[in-house]
Amino acid sequence: MYGPTSGVARQVMGYKRMSLTDVKVKGVARGARKKTVDAAWAAEDIDGQWAATAWGKKQAARKAKATANDFERFQGMVAKKKLMAAVREKVA
Repeated sequence: MYGPTSGVARQVMGYKRMSLTDVKVKGVARGARKKTVDAAWAAEDIDGQWAATAWGKKQAARKAKATANDFERFQGMVAKKKLMAAVREKVA
């Protein structure tokens, strides 16, 4: 397993520890060098494809929530209160 942006060194992994997705790096043969994989990764825009998936969006949301400061958490709370008030008004 290897990814230029994941910070994970190339290594062998068992199938049980993997979750396969539809995102593919085309044009990379078995045992390809790091430079070849990096070039194909950039050409296929794998990071963009991953960010567009539901799993990637969920991962980004978790990261944003974990790194939010006090003011950002406050803004989220106010937005949620406004949304819930609108929902209650619509239902009533």
